[in-house]
Amino acid sequence: MRINNLSTHFGIEVNDFDLMDINSDNISVIKDLLLKNQILVIRDQKLSLDKYKEISLLLGDITFYPFSKGLPDHPEIVQIRKEKHQHKNFSEMWHTDSTYLDNPPDFTMLYAEVVPPMGGDTVFSNTVKAYNELSDAMKIVIDNLECINVSDLHSQDRTQHLATIQESKALSSIHPVVMKHPKTGVKSIYVNEEHTHSFNGMTRAESKGLIDYLTNFIKRSEFTLRVNWKPGTIAIWDNRTTQHHAVNDYHGHLRVMNRITLQDYN
Repeated sequence: MRINNLSTHFGIEVNDFDLMDINSDNISVIKDLLLKNQILVIRDQKLSLDKYKEISLLLGDITFYPFSKGLPDHPEIVQIRKEKHQHKNFSEMWHTDSTYLDNPPDFTMLYAEVVPPMGGDTVFSNTVKAYNELSDAMKIVIDNLECINVSDLHSQDRTQHLATIQESKALSSIHPVVMKHPKTGVKSIYVNEEHTHSFNGMTRAESKGLIDYLTNFIKRSEFTLRVNWKPGTIAIWDNRTTQHHAVNDYHGHLRVMNRITLQDYN
């Protein structure tokens, strides 16, 4: 296993490592690296969808995305596609996955099947580092706030990028503004631009100024890193300590990604 840092403060890239060799006896290596580094990018994998699912189950319990039935033979795998003729992409706004659910996924796995010849990166932010850089006074303001997250905050059509569709009503859930990681105890900003509507007990108008400040703050370059995709790349990240968005700069090219979301392992 050859490991390279993706930034000075979080994220690693793993090369010369075959996930086909992972089993219940050695999965702790992956778990430890993920917990410590927040994002794990593993290159040059050749996995069947069955093996991809098998590996994910060693990490945690699979959660299901409410707006897709998943692939026909693998309902736990959501395929996200941007066709050559499409100009909008999936998840262009900064977000943490599915915070409109009562139990959002703790981890996301994304397996690159088809990528454009250039572009199509995903940018991640270290929301632990962002929280730590806030002033003490700001931390006092937000530490005990809750935020309302909704699935339909912005006008968007997710369905055009999903291989299969599942009808679902608009979803809403309340979460702390500051997430305390259950395993490490670190705190992170859990407000995101795509889904956070308002603070609990406040109107949208009353909340928007501070929401905008926090969501813009996590985008600062010193908190971020960029993942370049290649066919066979798998990325795994901790949604409790990161946010991300997909860069939409590859019009005219096909991009196909296979996603599995998970609840934390024991």
